Amino acid sequence: MNWFYIVMWEFWSWKTQNITKYLKVYNPKKEINISNYYNWYSQFQISNHTDLINILSDIYDYHQYINLYEYREKLYTHKKSKLPTYLEWARLFHEKYWNNLQKNIKFNIALDEASIYFNPRDFKNNFWWENVKLLDFIYQPRKLNLLFLVVVQNPLELDVKFRRLASYYRKYYKWFRIIRWHKDYYFPNPEEMDFEKADIVGRWVNFNFYPLFPKYDYNTKELIKPGESIYNKWDLLKHLSNNFTVTKKRGKKLNFNFNFLPLWKLKYQKTIIGV
Repeated sequence: MNWFYIVMWEFWSWKTQNITKYLKVYNPKKEINISNYYNWYSQFQISNHTDLINILSDIYDYHQYINLYEYREKLYTHKKSKLPTYLEWARLFHEKYWNNLQKNIKFNIALDEASIYFNPRDFKNNFWWENVKLLDFIYQPRKLNLLFLVVVQNPLELDVKFRRLASYYRKYYKWFRIIRWHKDYYFPNPEEMDFEKADIVGRWVNFNFYPLFPKYDYNTKELIKPGESIYNKWDLLKHLSNNFTVTKKRGKKLNFNFNFLPLWKLKYQKTIIGV
């Protein structure tokens, strides 16, 4: 599923563990994980808004010049004057990052404690100045094969732009620490977050013996605070060109991902609800 997947937990309901669980069962041959906190299952970590903008713009370029390249003639049928510019940028992109990159890679961005980054009280700055570039991306995640895992304690503590983009929400509950369940809610009108009136479209129950089992490589005590930038522009593209290229002779994918998972984990089918 590609879009915004807004999840919410009460305090001490293992929200970071649930996000980490989702990231752990990714397909290393077809997906890239990005998060704003440490875990063994993410290839990239971001720190601030600049990092988020830079990595999203790299995803945008990859989509423009790899996924859409074979459709260039049709896409520019009614804007032929812009085609030479596109072709020049595409040529430069292919020369620098290979022209045989694997297509249709999925990107998962886990933004824990998203209210720190996009608090509704700071709405004037959330998408202002440099952050205005985010508008190019947050309305088109499906096209970019992108999933935002937006995690908050309360959806009302998240900028309204995100709430308007999602109709489904997952809320986690706990009982006696080891029993955990969630409900998936559908809001016909995201402006009205009335859970009593919302439709329940899914339920699930599982047992959790954390920290004994299940065990994931992350630090639940890590503080989330935007700091200086830690992601360098084009690092994602370099990673893709090194690890997600397709050989021209055999057409086989070469993937040197060092996050070795059990075979049953790789075959595990992830199911989530989003819009």
